[in-house]
Amino acid sequence: MQLISAKEFLNTNKNILIDARSPNEYKKAHLKKALNFFALNNEEHKLVGTKYATNKFNAKLLGASFICKNTSIHLKKIQNIANPHKDEIYIYCARGGQRSGAIGHILSEIGFKVYKCEGGFKELRNEMISYLNSYQNPNFVSLAGNTACGKTRLLKLLDNKIDLEKLAHHFGSTFGSRGFLQPSQQQFDINLINELKALKDAKVFIEAESKNIGTITLFNNFYEQMNSGIKVFCEASLDIRVQNCVNDYQNISSEFFYFCLERLKPYLGNALVYELSTAYNNKDLKSVAKILLINYYDKVYKKPKEFDLLLNLDDLEKAKDILNNL
Repeated sequence: MQLISAKEFLNTNKNILIDARSPNEYKKAHLKKALNFFALNNEEHKLVGTKYATNKFNAKLLGASFICKNTSIHLKKIQNIANPHKDEIYIYCARGGQRSGAIGHILSEIGFKVYKCEGGFKELRNEMISYLNSYQNPNFVSLAGNTACGKTRLLKLLDNKIDLEKLAHHFGSTFGSRGFLQPSQQQFDINLINELKALKDAKVFIEAESKNIGTITLFNNFYEQMNSGIKVFCEASLDIRVQNCVNDYQNISSEFFYFCLERLKPYLGNALVYELSTAYNNKDLKSVAKILLINYYDKVYKKPKEFDLLLNLDDLEKAKDILNNL
């Protein structure tokens, strides 16, 4: 088994990748294509950690017995996906210690060529932070514009793009989560880095976002980079924007709608909140969208004074052609 740095670990094309942490740790954030062959499950991890505080020897003894049991189960699965004569296995745990070391040692003794990440996920996280803090790209084309004018729809038609809202599972507005859970900050950063590394050396289209997309925060350097290139302001007719809103939000629950409406109450006032509630109860979603766009979003998100291109999105194919010819 060979120990390699977190930087080398991240930059290597990995044949088979194993995350040896507990399922809960894996669920919070993990590297792309990592398989969760855990050394300790959630309950075992908690139990060993608690015992370690009072009796290190007994904790290690208990942990070893759990690891042997779990690894015997994992080996049957590994046998079906890996060939020791040609497949290399990369493995990490939380800090690059005993969990990845134990499983890695067994796999190495069987005959696999195993590479263990020095410092584990903690050091991998530090490398990711360093990457985002030093990332440079002068080719960004950022798409700003009126709420629901179709920026995300346009982005889907373009090549060589970063869809931050898709990565964050959030539309970037009060109703943006649509009631769904967002990924952890760590998982978002992992997914973003994978997208950045896959970009071509050409114009990179991205939707202009605030630094916070729901619970996700963009790194300062990356945020500055994405706003350093060509700035496009997008607009569309009110009818199209209303229909876009209805299409995007028609399936949200009434509980989520009223939760968000309550948050907007200080900005809308009682009269508009009543009007919105009445329209929503009558299933008049177009009126709901129109009231919110005119009375809230267009007042809060105003047209910037400086931009490089004004782009109408009533015809998305035409808008795509214009951007591709920049």
